[in-house]
Amino acid sequence: MSGAPSCVIRGLTENDWEVLRRIRLMALAESPTAFETMFADAAAWSHERWRERARGSTTSRLFMAYRDGHPAGMAGIYAEDDGSAQVISVWVRPEQRRHGVARVLIAAAIEFAVAAGLSPVLLWVAEGNSAARCLYEELGFRVTGRHKPVRSQPSIEEHEMRLHHGPVAVAEHPAG
Repeated sequence: MSGAPSCVIRGLTENDWEVLRRIRLMALAESPTAFETMFADAAAWSHERWRERARGSTTSRLFMAYRDGHPAGMAGIYAEDDGSAQVISVWVRPEQRRHGVARVLIAAAIEFAVAAGLSPVLLWVAEGNSAARCLYEELGFRVTGRHKPVRSQPSIEEHEMRLHHGPVAVAEHPAG
């Protein structure tokens, strides 16, 4: 989009815990069936727990997208014990959707996983979230056949998807 503000992606640090808390709680309130964590649980977390989540590690990281200097969305990558990586916490503010923010966030998460030597890259998507599923398929993810109920709403299934090609280059998917 010409004239649209650019998107800046930053890996979070411990000092970003307050913006993480604000945006994560906003995400959980706006899209409760999209996440494993429930709003009431996250709202009760201590400041130290938020700092720990924002801190990340050498194999797990949360990323925040900023457009026009304001948080627009987030995504993360989490290392599993088996060496695989889970794309987690993908969410974009409703007014920022359809501008490429999620695409660039997911690309950053995948690039982090690849650099950390994690493979394969997996994620879960809830039934009915067709916009997310279409995006994930465009990025090369395919349904594996594994599924489970969404913790916050067990009547909804979520489906595992696996990345079936190399990392998505951020430069190929500008968010502006």
